[in-house]
Amino acid sequence: MIQGTVATGAAFLDAVVTVRDRTGAIAGTSSPVGTDGVFIVTLADGTNPPYVLVANRTTAAGEVQTMVSVAESASATTANITPITNLIASRLSPTGDPLKLVSEFVAGTATITPAAVVASVAEINKILTPLLVATDTTGADPLKSAFSTNGSGYDRLLDSLKITITPTNASSTNIEIAVKQKLLEGMQPTVIKFVSSATNLPSLPPIDRANLVTSGTSVLIADLLKSLSACYALPLASRVDTAGTGVAADIRATTCKSLFFGNNPANFRSDGDVVGSDKLFSGMFTTSGSGTVFSQGSYEATQGNGDLVVGYKSQDAGGNGGFDTFVVRIDTDGKLKLIGNQYQYPGGVAAYHQFRQFITLNQSAYNYYSTGYNMNFPDVKGGRGVASSIFDRVVVTTPNGASVTLKPSAGKSHLNLVKSSVVTGTSYLRLRSVFADSATVGDIPTMDSNLVFSNIPFTDQDVAYIAAQSVWTFSYYLAANTAPNGAADATQYFKTRARALTIEELKRQGLPQLSPTLISAIQAKTSVYPGHAPLPTDGPLSGLDFSVPSGTLPVSRIKLFGRLNLATDGQIFDESVEVGLTARTGSIACTAVGSARCGLAGAFAASTYATGLHLYSLDAAGREFINFYAMYQLIKP
Repeated sequence: MIQGTVATGAAFLDAVVTVRDRTGAIAGTSSPVGTDGVFIVTLADGTNPPYVLVANRTTAAGEVQTMVSVAESASATTANITPITNLIASRLSPTGDPLKLVSEFVAGTATITPAAVVASVAEINKILTPLLVATDTTGADPLKSAFSTNGSGYDRLLDSLKITITPTNASSTNIEIAVKQKLLEGMQPTVIKFVSSATNLPSLPPIDRANLVTSGTSVLIADLLKSLSACYALPLASRVDTAGTGVAADIRATTCKSLFFGNNPANFRSDGDVVGSDKLFSGMFTTSGSGTVFSQGSYEATQGNGDLVVGYKSQDAGGNGGFDTFVVRIDTDGKLKLIGNQYQYPGGVAAYHQFRQFITLNQSAYNYYSTGYNMNFPDVKGGRGVASSIFDRVVVTTPNGASVTLKPSAGKSHLNLVKSSVVTGTSYLRLRSVFADSATVGDIPTMDSNLVFSNIPFTDQDVAYIAAQSVWTFSYYLAANTAPNGAADATQYFKTRARALTIEELKRQGLPQLSPTLISAIQAKTSVYPGHAPLPTDGPLSGLDFSVPSGTLPVSRIKLFGRLNLATDGQIFDESVEVGLTARTGSIACTAVGSARCGLAGAFAASTYATGLHLYSLDAAGREFINFYAMYQLIKP
């Protein structure tokens, strides 16, 4: 029998532990892991060590999350599974990929002996020594020491770590170790990075224990999520005043009101938005939200004012869901309550990856991959700016100190990047772009000149250098700017949850695909120049069929990029539709009723054209993946 605790700080809820023996055969499996993180595996007769333990759980979106550990001998009856043991397994693997450890051992390329395991444990403990000291866990054995998922002791150590292991190719892996702690606003995180082939590993710098998450926080997070689930389990008429206007004051159930700081939902504000039926926590106000369950809470970061950023999983009664974060604060009753980041304006950044396929004008040789970051700034109307925006511009300062500017434009729901004083149609800053066909020659920024690329192209190494929890600064300039000396009206900070993948890492990521039949239909009706596809004038754009290969993230949104008439000054626009995680088709209507681009009943006006379609997927770490089908002409060399 082998038993232990599988946790990332919080229990690795719903995971199943599979044990494989020295032949690679399954020696036993556990029951799904509960809230205490404890697992027990009874080993089958005739199995022999060393054993590799693999904890898997599948998210509502179909993404598989995995951690690995080892039990090197028959006497090793305890084996915890944590991000630290996953790192130990990475160091035992010749490729640095813990998921390959079983096959590598069977093939004779990996060594799992007591001596090898002791050496790997010592190596990792040396790296983590400052954090082990700060959490009083220097005497703990990461594999064998018992601990509880209560946010104290060794569990507090796990809460304070963010370990990211990303295979680059078949023989190499990028590894990042970051400390999650309280930092001044705008300060970059404490991080060390190395590749799996490295032998002289860096160590963490000294850590001030006062800046680490308070002991017991993971229990408070779990309690908050239980209370959230209890609120959504109430009948709609008990949760809210259904005769109300769908605002925070309409929440009537004490179970729901007490979730918020000061027991008042009106106190919650996040990125300029508040609680409401068409805003944040909209599920509280609708029957479709009933039965939503919140789980898998995790401590992500501490803000400069001491508020905590908490990650969570939500899943509605229909099985749809995903991962997100919110900001919480300790209330006078000692419980964590929802407060939001209290920022006045919307804004965010996410690691963003795109495969751009040119499906018209016989340009497929120029398909290319891009990696970088998407700046998400929804436009806010009611101001004196362009298209009635309240914004003149937003200046974003990146983690390396460079800056980019975004501005509003007509027909666009979000602010977009400025390039050579012109507002583009994109908010995606491409750090690195590479042709899918290595034989293709050309300069991608010159060929696809309407997009925005880094002025200094990044290498894969440059991309990998950016920290997972990197900090970005947003400076907001309003159209009615009243700040002295032209200063920003507001400054906000944003911390990402994951870094952008390198191109090599991205190529390993599967993507959903539009159906070949749909692509052929688009190609059949595409105008010769400039490669755009006419949009339907008798109804919405329907029949958007797609497939999701096994192991690939599902589609959650389909987005249309379009143009009104073919003139060079033709208005550009976009429309999108959310789709369920099990959906394999979609339909996009024209929603700007009364505008020049829309007809009746969701149809598009005459002389409107599609310039692109994209399939959007999101992983549990907040990284975005897009398969983009382009319908326009490149400037070919």
